[in-house]
Amino acid sequence: MESSDSWVFLDGQYKQQALAVLPVADRGFQFGDGVFTTVRVSHGQPELLSSHLERLYRHAEIVGFTIPAINVSAIEMLIALNDAKQGIWRLKIIATASEEGSRRCLGHVLMTLAPYKWQPFRPVRLALFPHPMERPLAEVKSLSYLDYLYAERCALQQGADEALLCGRDGVILETNRSNVFWIHESTCFIPDERLPYLKGVFLQYLKTLIPFPIQSIQATLDAVPRTANLFICNAMTHLRPVLSIGELIFKQNVEIEGMLKRCLESEF
Repeated sequence: MESSDSWVFLDGQYKQQALAVLPVADRGFQFGDGVFTTVRVSHGQPELLSSHLERLYRHAEIVGFTIPAINVSAIEMLIALNDAKQGIWRLKIIATASEEGSRRCLGHVLMTLAPYKWQPFRPVRLALFPHPMERPLAEVKSLSYLDYLYAERCALQQGADEALLCGRDGVILETNRSNVFWIHESTCFIPDERLPYLKGVFLQYLKTLIPFPIQSIQATLDAVPRTANLFICNAMTHLRPVLSIGELIFKQNVEIEGMLKRCLESEF
């Protein structure tokens, strides 16, 4: 199916993508004023959908507007219309804000669905983003995404897959697309949740599967042992081992990687 022929859901109606239109005054278009979430659809089944929707509603409330409950049957219909019963698909749910006088309210709700090429457990290389990443709404998955796109461009220019983002004090936060964690001496280390970064739905779920004690930590890159096993994760790619960050090479442990892979295969 060509992207122009695919079906989208816009404000309660199903439309072919080429015919779906948002007004130029939409605040999501003009200012990135809105929130979104990305859901992996595997063989017609949305993964962790309730958690994605709960976060979407919560993030909208943080930035000052309310999203009415999205009917799961609307998502099921979108999957059926796009014949997305086989393979891996990316479901994106977007909600933009509107202003009526001094009152903020919902602008538009858009859902799109597209095929996704997935390479399971593919190792990645990270670049170290040279600028501190500190944003007041870092914990909100907003449409104001240019900082992350710029970090990704910097990574690609260095031949890396993603960029590692750190705070002003050098403390590890996340990458431009994923959460990061590492395993060392039978303990899993995750950036302290009090830090300003996006807490991914998949990371929260993965924490329930990892068979090691989990320790929240505020650590600089220099404090991460080179013998640690680093990973990145997000809802679409699931889990990927990290080979290197810049010039720093990290240990690969096939036993730990295999164990995590089996944990995921038993759930998805």
